Amino acid sequence: MNREIKTIDEQRLCGDFAQLENPDEYSKYFILMTVVLGRVLEWIGVRSSTDHVVRDLKPMIDRLLYTIVLLKIKYSFNSSHELALDLNESGFPHAISIFQTVNDLNRKVDLARNVAGVETLKNILVDKLLTTGADTTEVLSDLSKSEYANLLDESRMFLPFTMGGLERLDSDDKEHRRYIFTWAVYGEICNMPYFHSLVFEQDSSREPLEDGGDDWKQFVDTVSFSSKHVPQIGVLIHQIDDHSNSIHPKFLERIQIGPLFTPLTSVSESGADFCELLRKYGGENDFVLELRSEKIISTGSKVTSGVFSRGGRVREVFFIPNDDRIAYENRATSVVRKLMLPHRVLQNINRTAEYFSPYKQHQTITYTQKGVLNVN
Repeated sequence: MNREIKTIDEQRLCGDFAQLENPDEYSKYFILMTVVLGRVLEWIGVRSSTDHVVRDLKPMIDRLLYTIVLLKIKYSFNSSHELALDLNESGFPHAISIFQTVNDLNRKVDLARNVAGVETLKNILVDKLLTTGADTTEVLSDLSKSEYANLLDESRMFLPFTMGGLERLDSDDKEHRRYIFTWAVYGEICNMPYFHSLVFEQDSSREPLEDGGDDWKQFVDTVSFSSKHVPQIGVLIHQIDDHSNSIHPKFLERIQIGPLFTPLTSVSESGADFCELLRKYGGENDFVLELRSEKIISTGSKVTSGVFSRGGRVREVFFIPNDDRIAYENRATSVVRKLMLPHRVLQNINRTAEYFSPYKQHQTITYTQKGVLNVN
């Protein structure tokens, strides 16, 4: 991924990734991302706490928010402004920026060694501030590098693949154990976060996954590898189903956060009309955010046979409706799309306009300064 980072104008031409023009725009961007993820957390908070997907989504969003703060610390005083953003499609940081935090995590000791400690740098900064006309740029840059190195923490960061948890569920089935497993990925192509919740069964004859043996490691490797390119949800669950004859996926939900539309983050034509509405009727940190939930459900299992499968293999049969075009095209049982946007902007949308036609079937989540107004 050693590609040149392009300006916004260059990105308009090639559809790759971009940088903002100056430190002030980066500062606004980080504030905006904090507001956006804060609204998502607020939306999650008012939903049912018994919903596994909703319950497990919050800590993942917290980790994403922590990583956004890390990027802010890393780049706020970086004179080269190297942070890559996807302003044509998602409005989120480009995946290359997330991958760079992983590289930094792997060389955390070296990063910390190359700059003085935070307290030392703070003392130097105070001395310079007390000196009229002293340039503090270099000290601020070193201070951000030192603080960034100290805050690199794998357990709190949103990584290209981030494990949630494995929970054993109650079941009367003596032949199978039942689990729910949650994880998240940062899409390499779409540059957006995706959150997953999988309910599945494991043959009781195998070692329990919670024991952390080879079956568990192979399962996690399969889920990680299959998820990272964000395939159609039906393709993803089939890949998990094919991983082992002892694993039987029954239900998978994937939630996509994004794309994000704001005057600061959107340069593509697809977001232009939303941005114009935000300029007219929204506040400085208002936004339009798309949320997408895809689900796929097993209706039962069957035994398949083949040249290399003696005695047959048990495979799930997943329901994909023929009469739901969106679900069928995405190889899903159901697809629910939502728009989160300011209440005043929603009131002024022309629902018959051509730009809104892709969003006519979206459910809406509106908010004001007082909070989220409606939840569905």
